[in-house]
Amino acid sequence: MQSLSRALGLLDSLARQGQPSTLAELAERTGLHKSTVHRMLAAFLEHDLVRHDDAHRYTIGVGAFELARAANCDVGPDPAITRALEAVSGRSGAVVTYFRGRPEHLEPVVAVRERDIVAAREGPVHWHASAIGKAFLSMRPKAELDRLLVHASLPALTTRTLTDPFRVRQAVTRARMRGYAVEDREVTADRRAIAAPVVAQGGMAVGVIEAVLPNGQLGPERLRTLAVALIGCAEELASTFVDRRNTAPLVALSAPGVGA
Repeated sequence: MQSLSRALGLLDSLARQGQPSTLAELAERTGLHKSTVHRMLAAFLEHDLVRHDDAHRYTIGVGAFELARAANCDVGPDPAITRALEAVSGRSGAVVTYFRGRPEHLEPVVAVRERDIVAAREGPVHWHASAIGKAFLSMRPKAELDRLLVHASLPALTTRTLTDPFRVRQAVTRARMRGYAVEDREVTADRRAIAAPVVAQGGMAVGVIEAVLPNGQLGPERLRTLAVALIGCAEELASTFVDRRNTAPLVALSAPGVGA
């Protein structure tokens, strides 16, 4: 139990700080050895309780907010997320899905068609080909993209799939500059989609919003209109996460001896 109390104390310290902290700063504030803090942070990262940026500064992750919701018996898809997706889907007719960032994976949380919740798309994330993969990587640490291009296979799923690491990097860079990524028959021959990253404080993506239009209808004008709507939706969700970070205590993480 002492190890658990120390771990929760570390998380509590990070939450109360209100701004990103380095490993050394966290070790100094908690009185724990750097190696101990590093191991705890690695476990927290795996469960999305903390996140870190390119400068290796740590802050509270979206997973902590989900625990706070659970403490208030607030289960199911977050109403704020669902409402934001409904607004985009209602205007466009697209199926709009929010994916939560997980280590090595993007987890579908809720999918909406107009005002109806529908089954979210499951399956592996094709990082090099899908709109959600490219959008998410566009706002993640450079090391994550480098690792993907060096170690992961880039299979040709269709004749339009990018399999050259240089061209994949270019596509991710374009997504970063535009604020969205496009999937044009790269995963399947009849699927077109667009996605925008949800970027939290520190400039790192914590999730991604995807829109898939019926029958793959994604002409230039519709693409521009949908891109603006998705970027606005992503910014709305990001601001919601920031507001919760600034106002919601981590009551679900309380334990005897924490913060003492």
